[in-house]
Amino acid sequence: MAKLWNWLGRAKVGTSWPRSARFVSLVRDSLELSEGDRVLDLGCGAGPDLPILREAVGPGGYVLAIDHSAEMVARAAEMVRKHGWDNVEVRQGDATTLAVSGFDAVLAAFSVSATPDVPAALANARAALRPGGRLFVIDMRLADDTRLNRVLGWIYRRAAGWSGVDVLETARGEFQQVRTPDRLPSWPPIVAFTAIR
Repeated sequence: MAKLWNWLGRAKVGTSWPRSARFVSLVRDSLELSEGDRVLDLGCGAGPDLPILREAVGPGGYVLAIDHSAEMVARAAEMVRKHGWDNVEVRQGDATTLAVSGFDAVLAAFSVSATPDVPAALANARAALRPGGRLFVIDMRLADDTRLNRVLGWIYRRAAGWSGVDVLETARGEFQQVRTPDRLPSWPPIVAFTAIR
């Protein structure tokens, strides 16, 4: 699936996707970031969430952005260079084999479900967090066995390598505390949750 993400990176897909005010608020409220915090953007893509994270942690904080696609990493790194953010680092890496630690928060926006090993990605996100640290995930959730979800799942499996593993249920097995927001729209089929180490 790296070919797809690299192609999307070359096609300049991803950075310009607007983040709604509700999304920005959900990320900030869920991660509870403060000036000086260390945050990991797991599956950063072309970097659409880097401005949100950088603003939340301020110049005294640190943002590490990881993505599997070399093209997406190049685009995110270009954004960082363009803004002159010396406390934002972008690296190519795999969420399923990542070994970092000491982070106050991890953001995984539409990335965990596209990994070939969802349990490993969530275990590594947990290991990256300091005790009491927070993981916020917003992702696809096609758990309900409806005709539409079967069709969407087939497309997602072919296009993005979805393994069919339910991210929310896997997180509940990895973290002791997993909270979902009070309300989410019924469409599209997504899930959002905060897990605390």
